[in-house]
Parts: sequence; C-alpha cells; structure tokens
Amino acid sequence: MTWTYLQIVLTAAHHLSYPHMVEHNGEIFMLPQGRSMGLYKCLSFPTEWVFVKQLINSKIPLQDVTTVFFQDRWWAFGIYERHGKSNWMLHIYYADALEGPW
Repeated sequence: MTWTYLQIVLTAAHHLSYPHMVEHNGEIFMLPQGRSMGLYKCLSFPTEWVFVKQLINSKIPLQDVTTVFFQDRWWAFGIYERHGKSNWMLHIYYADALEGPW
C-alpha cells in the first residue's frame, strides 16, 4: 500500500487529532479530538469540511472520543487523564440525535 499526502483539511487554534468519522443519513461527519467535541460535516471528501456545532461543552479535556449509534441512541465514549498520574476515567454521554443535545 502506498500513501500520498494530499493536504491539510482542518485547522484550529488548538490541538486536533484522532479524526473519528461517522456516516449519518447519507452524509459524512468528523469528530476530531480537541478541547471540545466539535462536529464537522463533509462537503467534499476528503478535503472540505464545515463546522456544525460543539456537541459537548466539557470542562475536562476528553481524549479519543468515539461515537456509536446503538439502540436508537448516539453514544460517545471519551477518556480523561485525572491529575496527570495515569489515573484514566471513562466518560460516557448519549443523545437521541447526532447533533444533540448530549
């Protein structure tokens, strides 16, 4: 397999990583790891994205947030390293719609 760099597709004033992707109602969304759980909608894959909304306004920096649709609800699982001592805590949120409220 050969990978070819295309371009930067999303920038922010804060850290972005772990671009979790979901398909919902025929559209593609991305929830990158950052300071909050921001939802981005794909306009043209893979290069054009538009910010939709902040889904979870958490006072803690959640990491590796992963969403799944299960039993007619959206579930979001994220971890938080408490006090920087590898004391990890799992936080779980749910919503009836991807756009929330969570």
